[in-house]
Amino acid sequence: MTKLLLVGCGPHARTFYLPALSRMQERGERVQVAAVVELVSQQEAAAQYLDSSLPAARRIFLEPFSGGRMPSSVAAELRRAVRECGIDGVIISTDPLNHKAYAMWACRMGLHVLLDKPVTTRVNAALDAREAGGLVRDYRQILRAYEESYLRHKNVFLVCAHRRYHPGLDLALKTIGEVSGQTGCPVTNIHSYHCDGQWRLPAEMATQAHHSYYDGHGKVSHSGYHFLDSVARFWKAGLNSGKRADAVEVVSSFVRPAGLLRQFAREDYMRLFGEEYAGTCPENDAELGNRFSSYGEIDAEICATFLSGGEPMALATLSLLHNGCSRRSWMCPGTDLYKGNGRVKHEQHRIHVGPFLGLQIHSYQAKDRHDACQAGDEAPGGNNHYEIFVFRNTGIIGGKPFERLGAEDFERQGVLAPDRLHIDQIKEGALAEFLRCVNGPFDRKTLRSGLADHALGIELMSAAYLSHARRLRRKNPIARIQMPE
Repeated sequence: MTKLLLVGCGPHARTFYLPALSRMQERGERVQVAAVVELVSQQEAAAQYLDSSLPAARRIFLEPFSGGRMPSSVAAELRRAVRECGIDGVIISTDPLNHKAYAMWACRMGLHVLLDKPVTTRVNAALDAREAGGLVRDYRQILRAYEESYLRHKNVFLVCAHRRYHPGLDLALKTIGEVSGQTGCPVTNIHSYHCDGQWRLPAEMATQAHHSYYDGHGKVSHSGYHFLDSVARFWKAGLNSGKRADAVEVVSSFVRPAGLLRQFAREDYMRLFGEEYAGTCPENDAELGNRFSSYGEIDAEICATFLSGGEPMALATLSLLHNGCSRRSWMCPGTDLYKGNGRVKHEQHRIHVGPFLGLQIHSYQAKDRHDACQAGDEAPGGNNHYEIFVFRNTGIIGGKPFERLGAEDFERQGVLAPDRLHIDQIKEGALAEFLRCVNGPFDRKTLRSGLADHALGIELMSAAYLSHARRLRRKNPIARIQMPE
C-alpha cells in the first residue's frame, strides 16, 4: 500500500487529486492518503470535507508561515506524521508561495514528490526585480536538494504540469521534432494564447485567495506557467535540427487591477447591477486604485527572442489573460471559484518550423459548467474541444498538405475515453506517473515532467516578471537569460 501525505486540501486537491485517487482505488490501485496538512484558518471547511471523503486520514492543522523557510516545530510535526503513518510520498498542493518550504523539507526526508505548478512564486514577483530573479534561485536550490536526495533515496520529483500528458501535445512535439530533424531547421516562431474567461469584480480582487493578485503576482504564476512551459517544450522539440540558441531576451507588459478600473469603472458596474453594487464595493475607484498599486498581473503579453551569437533566430510571444469572455452575469461570486463562477477557457498555439511546417492547436469552451461532458462536446465550444491543424511543405518533407486531428480522433484511438472530461483524464496522467515511480524503479530520462526538465520554463517566468519590474522603475525592460543546458 502506497501511503501519501497531502499538503493542502484546497480547490485543486478537492477537484482533482482526491477524486482522481478515489477513481484509482476503485480500479484496484493500492494507494491511500494517510495524512492531510491544512491551515488552521481552513480547519472548519477542511474538516467538513475530510469527514465525508477521508475520515481515517490524520489531520494536521498549521499556522501560516512565510519566507520559504519551514519553522522547526512544523518540520518536527511533519516528520512525526511521516514516521507514524508510514508515508512514502507527498503531494504538495498549497499556495505556490509555500512550495519551496515543503519541497525542500520533502527532499530532506527522502520522500517522493508531486508538486503543483508553478515550482515556486514570490510575494511581489511582478514588482520587485530581486523577487523576480529569486524564482530561478529557488528552483536551483530545490533542484540541488533533490539531486542530493536522489543519490541516497532514488526518489522521484515530478511537477504537475498536466498539459505535458496531453496526447495532442505529444503529437505536436513529435511532428515538430521529425520535421526539424529532416530539414535541419529549428522552430522559428511560436505564439501561445490562453484566456481563463474570468470576470472578477473589483472588491473581489482584495478578498479572493484563490489565484489571488494581492501578493504582487498573478496570471503568470497561475495558469500562465503552463504556457511558458509549453513554449519551452515547443522550442526544445526543434533541437533535432542541431541548431541551438545560447540566450533569450524577454520583454513583458502587464495589465494589473488598477488598469481594470480604467476599462470598466464604478459607474459602469452600477449601470449593470444597480445600487446593490455599492453595498458590495464601498470604495470608489480612486481608493481601489491606491489599494491595487501593489497587486500582480491580470493579463500579460510576453515576447521572447531566441538568440544565437547575438543574432535573433526565433521569436515567441505569449498572450496570457485572466480577463476575457466569461459567462458570468451575476454580481455575487459562486462558491466554486476553480471551475465555476462563469469561467470559460480558450487556448491556442501556433508553431512554425521555417517554410516547412505550420502547426496549430485550438481549444475553445463556451460552457461554464465543466463537471461532465456530453455528446458533441468535441466540437468548438464543448468541454472536450481540441483540434490540431498541420500544414506541410509536401514538396520538401512529403506527407499531406493539410491534416486535422480532433478530440474525437483521440477517442477512436482509445487514448481518451468519450464519457469523461478529457482534461480530467489528462491530469490523471501526472498522478499515474507519480504512483508508478513510487512503486517501482524508474528512468529519470523518460519522465514526462521531471523537475530538471523545467529549467527553461522557470527562466522564462522569472524573466517575464523581471522585465515588468524594470518597466515600473523606468529601466530597460529587456531581461536577458542564458539558455539552460
